[in-house]
Amino acid sequence: MFGGKGFYGIRVHQAVLTAGVNYTGATAHLADREYDTGDVLVRSVVPVLGDDTAEILQKRVLGVEHKTLVRAVKALAENRIEELIKNPVTLIREEDKEGIREFAQGLMTLCEALTVTDNGEL
Repeated sequence: MFGGKGFYGIRVHQAVLTAGVNYTGATAHLADREYDTGDVLVRSVVPVLGDDTAEILQKRVLGVEHKTLVRAVKALAENRIEELIKNPVTLIREEDKEGIREFAQGLMTLCEALTVTDNGEL
């Protein structure tokens, strides 16, 4: 959602806050000729908190970016890239798991309540 041309540095985190999403994170993916379109290998999830500024969020995401990159480089060194392309790894900090679980359950409830017609309309 927040990748591609022009999305780097503090701009990403400001866009996240402007969009009002509940979670953001970091992704390690294979590089190709486009911006941020390569196969995802490892992703990390970070909650967006009510009092976050772009700078605070940027620091929290940076904390997981290092782990994300290390995990992807380790897979590359171990020749496990194809495995990760088929089944990307998602990293979540222990203290964030419960909030993410509750959020996912809410999304599932919402999805179950929605009915989509054959032509894609709700």
